This record gives sequence, structure tokens and C-alpha cells, in this order.
Amino acid sequence: MDKEVSWSWFLVFIPLWIQDFITIIHVLIIIIRNDVSGGCSLSISRNIFYFAGVLLKTAGQVLLCYKLDHIQPQISTFCVLLPWWILLVLIVGDVTVTVAKDASNNMLDMELP
Repeated sequence: MDKEVSWSWFLVFIPLWIQDFITIIHVLIIIIRNDVSGGCSLSISRNIFYFAGVLLKTAGQVLLCYKLDHIQPQISTFCVLLPWWILLVLIVGDVTVTVAKDASNNMLDMELP
């Protein structure tokens, strides 16, 4: 940032790459284990949603590193931030649906004698 060190931004983001790799492996193991055993704590679609979220986050990181590493990048800031905006919309939608389901289930529980 202050031009003292000329490291690539891909190197600066190594801790995030490691965390993303571990998260992807973890979610894949859960998906495979649930698919083989037939039992699952979460639905397979929910686990795929988590997997897609990590991939969107990682894609955003790659695009950001590319843009920061090049003086005149050919990619716009809009395109760099697009994966994170998609992820944000998906997360807000997921939270909204989850809260609405919980609220409706609580209302049904209160109505039953």
C-alpha cells in the first residue's frame, strides 16, 4: 500500500486461500458423507449453497488480487465486486427465508393447544 514492499497481492491473501481451501474440502466431505450414508443434518441443497458461497468469495478474492497487482487492469471495479454482491444478495435472501420460516413455525406452535 505504501509501495515499500512489492509483494504480489496473491501472496498477501495466502491466509484466506488456506481458509477457503479447508472450507471447500470440509463442505465436500460433508456432501459426500451425507450422500453415501443417506442421513444428513442439513439438506444437500443447503450444503451446495455453502459450497457456492465459498466459491463466490474465492472468485472475488482472485479478481481483487488481479486488479490490485496490475497497474492498468483490463477489468472494471464493478466486475471485481460482482461475486461479492451476488453472495450478499444470496445471504440476505437465505436469512430472510430462514427467519420467515422460523416465525411461521413459532406462530403455529403458539396456536396449538
